[in-house]
Amino acid sequence: MTGNSVIFREVNYAKQREKLKSINLPTGKLTWIWCEEATELAESDVDILDDRLRGILDNPNLYYQITFIFNPVAATHWIKRKYFDYESEDIFNHHSIYLGNRFIDSAARHYL
Repeated sequence: MTGNSVIFREVNYAKQREKLKSINLPTGKLTWIWCEEATELAESDVDILDDRLRGILDNPNLYYQITFIFNPVAATHWIKRKYFDYESEDIFNHHSIYLGNRFIDSAARHYL
């Protein structure tokens, strides 16, 4: 056992968003947040999540990270402005499309 745990939270409603502010762990620190369908989040939701990643990490191999998974929806979306419109050593952007998926066979590529 590593002592790691996974916490799942929804942020569809105001009450669920408020619960993000009370994420506390009995031991250890929250170091990684994974946001599925990130374009559905408000920028203020992500700011709340980012505030949960705090404190000095005792292990030099750990770091704080937020991962967004999404399909782009608009050039004016706040995610583009906040994370894509400028360079920063603290931000890593990975862009991929289905053609780069080595597990898709030629028959599937024909239909996509």
